[in-house]
Amino acid sequence: MRSDRVLSKPPFYFFPGVHYSLESATEFIKAFDEIQPDCIAVELPKTMAKEIGDAVARLPDLSLVVIKRKSEEVALHIEPCDPFFEAVRKAQEKSIPAYLIDLDVEKYPKFYDPLPDTYAMSKIGLKTYWAAVTQAQVPQLPLTDLDIKRETFMAKELKALSYSYERILVVTGLRHTQNVASRTALPNFPEYKHAEIESIAVKTYSEECAREIMATFGYITDAYELERNSPNIDRNSLHIQLLRAAKEIYEVEARVKIPPLRIILSLQFARNMALRSGKLLPSLYQLLIAARSCVDHRFAYEVWKLATNYPHLKNIDSLEIVSIDPKILWGSEAHFKFILKTPSGKERPTERLRKDQTKQKFFPMDPQGICSFPPEDRVVERIGDRLKRRGVILAHDLTCSSIPFSSSLEEGIDIRETIRHWLDKTLYVKKATGKKGESASCVIIFEPELRSSNQYPWTMSWLGEHEQESDMAFYATNPLKDVVGPGIARAIYGGFLLVSPPRRLFDVWRDPDYEEFTTKEEVLLAAAIDYATKPIVVYAAGKPAKEQLKARAARQGKQILYIPLNSLGAFELQKIKRFHVLDSHDTRKHAADFIF
Repeated sequence: MRSDRVLSKPPFYFFPGVHYSLESATEFIKAFDEIQPDCIAVELPKTMAKEIGDAVARLPDLSLVVIKRKSEEVALHIEPCDPFFEAVRKAQEKSIPAYLIDLDVEKYPKFYDPLPDTYAMSKIGLKTYWAAVTQAQVPQLPLTDLDIKRETFMAKELKALSYSYERILVVTGLRHTQNVASRTALPNFPEYKHAEIESIAVKTYSEECAREIMATFGYITDAYELERNSPNIDRNSLHIQLLRAAKEIYEVEARVKIPPLRIILSLQFARNMALRSGKLLPSLYQLLIAARSCVDHRFAYEVWKLATNYPHLKNIDSLEIVSIDPKILWGSEAHFKFILKTPSGKERPTERLRKDQTKQKFFPMDPQGICSFPPEDRVVERIGDRLKRRGVILAHDLTCSSIPFSSSLEEGIDIRETIRHWLDKTLYVKKATGKKGESASCVIIFEPELRSSNQYPWTMSWLGEHEQESDMAFYATNPLKDVVGPGIARAIYGGFLLVSPPRRLFDVWRDPDYEEFTTKEEVLLAAAIDYATKPIVVYAAGKPAKEQLKARAARQGKQILYIPLNSLGAFELQKIKRFHVLDSHDTRKHAADFIF
């Protein structure tokens, strides 16, 4: 029987396993299909055979085997993506014997094997991976006395099994495989006693604990369960699927589109973090950091929620449910491999109130009573100020001419003109030919719409509440169709106008001066021109303003500065496109519990 996944020493076929590794579990299933063994021997304590067998029979549900001794209490976590538990599970499914052959020792030291990322197995093969790791580890990790005892005991157990079976598939730790294989040739073996156990019990986890305790997080483990019989799983592809699935949920919940480039940047960010930590693929913690950095906290929360969801927690046998700190279970390894996802903690709004929307009420809108959500107002004001400054800079550049440098830098170096005349070795500078303008109004149009259309039926003009807040006019979706909390509704802007100083704006939608305009964006731009106290009106939209409106601005000595909408931060604009309206000022006291 030939296989590149095992070390063959008939009747033994040694499979070098790595605990809690998706790729190692997948390789074992393939080795099992190739060898078709008569029995399986697994490097797990012989004294726990019944309890481990019962826990494995519960898979894909999670289990915790708790062992109490006089001097210590230890626990063994059991989940699907592990070649040792997969070996016992396969034996149960194929109705062949499975033997636990390890010596149960007391106070076994905890240490971390510096293994390369097991994702490499799926690309270079288990044989090449094993050879590289074995060659690197031999001079670095001397065996302890307990390791020698365990390996000798396992070799003795295997020798006994060899008298009864012709093909024995042996699953041992990658670090011990070669030594156990060599010791099976010993003529005799010393006697070793197992550590005494006072009590042993099988328990399971609460849903909240399971999200943090799994070595291979729930999204990947669930994918493994779906393809167990013919595994062809790529962890990198699953990471991409995870972010895309979280993106779809985010866009529905947050009403904001995430540009595909943001997902690509998140994956690149996470990959670079993984490489810096000596891994090929990122951990869940690193994925969360990347999601938060390249999109926002809300997206990171959606990634965490989807990644850690595990639908196989059934507990049909009514075991005791426990919640334990992952640090207790994983010890020093937790920080590096498993529980780095918890510090994201997440800045996630898990405790924020999410009530049944069908029971929420929004009292009939009174134009005198409704109000906005101040944090969103501040974001809109910042965007408006930024656009106004950009418009002023563009207008100034349009009034500048390029001249060769003589004695003064004037308005600064004209880089484009200097490069154009590079062969002449002449430096060009900008010279202002007109007075620098100012801007006090801007219009942003996300989607143009006819006044007779109803995609954005809600039209409104709001006055600023204080001197630092602009007057605003907008058209948006009907907020009563999306009530998200008591007295809190959500709407989507089609477009809006900001003008300052505040408290001057009449209701532009009912102003007879604007009845001639057939589209809502034209109404807003015409009002921006009329109410502007400065000569520059900034207009950000998909298309430039019509000549009719440019002429209107010119008659008043003003200028429309057009900025293409796609030249702005598209994702940031998407986020301000969504806003909330409150039915009273008192609602602001609890609005933050429902808006995030």
